[in-house]
Formats: sequence, C-alpha cells, structure tokens
Amino acid sequence: MNKKWFKIIAISAIITFGLGIYNAFFGNPFSKVLATTTATHYVEATYPNEAITITAQAHDITTGGYNFTATIDGQAYPMVIGGFWGNKIKRDGIYEARLDEPMMTKLGAEASQQMGNWLSAMPVKHIETYLEVTKGEHEPHTTWSVDFEPNHPLVAFITLDASAMTLEQFTQFAEDAKAEMAKQKLSYEYISLTAEVNKKGEEPHVVYATGFSPIDKKIKVKKFES
Repeated sequence: MNKKWFKIIAISAIITFGLGIYNAFFGNPFSKVLATTTATHYVEATYPNEAITITAQAHDITTGGYNFTATIDGQAYPMVIGGFWGNKIKRDGIYEARLDEPMMTKLGAEASQQMGNWLSAMPVKHIETYLEVTKGEHEPHTTWSVDFEPNHPLVAFITLDASAMTLEQFTQFAEDAKAEMAKQKLSYEYISLTAEVNKKGEEPHVVYATGFSPIDKKIKVKKFES
C-alpha cells in the first residue's frame, strides 16, 4: 500500500471517528428528522383517539437519543427516541403515567409467592417480580395466575441462600428453576437468579449469578469471589 492510500484511509478513519463522537454528543440532523417522524407515527398508532402534540427537544447524551415532549390537554409527557436511525422508542412518558403501580405491586407480590411455592425445594431467600398493567384495564379484585396477561411478560429476580452451596449445585438450581417455569407454562421475559451469603457484620455478598429467558438453551453461571 503506497503512502497516498495510507493517508486516505487514515483521514477517512479520523473523519469517521470524529463524526461518531459528534453524533454521540450532539446527534445529527438526519437522525433528528427520522426521530421526529418515528415519534409522530408512534403516538398516532398507539394513541389514535387522542390529540397529541409532539415537540422536539435537544439530543441527550445520557440517553443516547432525542428528547421530545408529548402534550395532551396541556399535560406534558417526556418521550425519548433513540437508535442511529432514530427509530427506537426508548421512553414513552404517556405509557408510564398510565401504569397502575399499586396493582403492579400487588400482582407482583402474588406472582412471587406462587413462584416461591414452585421452587420450595430450593433455598430461596427472596423473590421480586416486576410486571406492568395499565390503569382501568383490570378489576380491582384481580389476582395473579399464570393465565394473567400483563402488558408485557414479567421479569423476576430470585435470590438464593448460598451457604454451603457449590457452583454445581447453583447451576442445577438454575436449570431446575427454568424447567419448572416451563412446566408451569409461565410467560416471562427474563429471570435473574443469584445466590448470596451473609457474613456477620457485613452486607450480603453475591457468590453466583445467572439469568435466562425462555428461549435460552444453555445457562451460563458467573462466580464471584466470596
């Protein structure tokens, strides 16, 4: 390769790098136009019966996206559109404001209790389940079951007692937990499984961790120094 081509490649690399840095901090006009189009089409499709005004704001380096304000009857809601092509909905403030958090807490606790029953043979310390439901879509007396349909599949965080637990035992627990969820026909997005030890006078310390989705074929476990 002669010096001329080397210089061309080097200059191209520098320009590409510079544009990448600029885009990360300030965005670019093309992506902003696409993000505006995405935001407009999204609210029209998601909230077809509501008059919503979309106002573009600045590019936000912390979110890596473009901030917008969606206004309904004088009430403003934040929206964030991300992706290089400005086509990913990263935040919908309208959706967030309409979540029924008290019911989400109630149903999440019920789901956690049921999962604890399924995993009663394991040294379970704590289970926390997160799911989303929208206000007014369910009766107040609604209870959770595997047939319940939240807005999206749930996410669960399961903590085990790692006292005298080996890596092999934890791995088996994880495989058994995944098999049990399949047996119970639980619809979930992701389950996090950790095992921790409690040492006197210290905060609980995680020694093993893994996580899996319904489609994962193999469970990978990470071990931490105790």
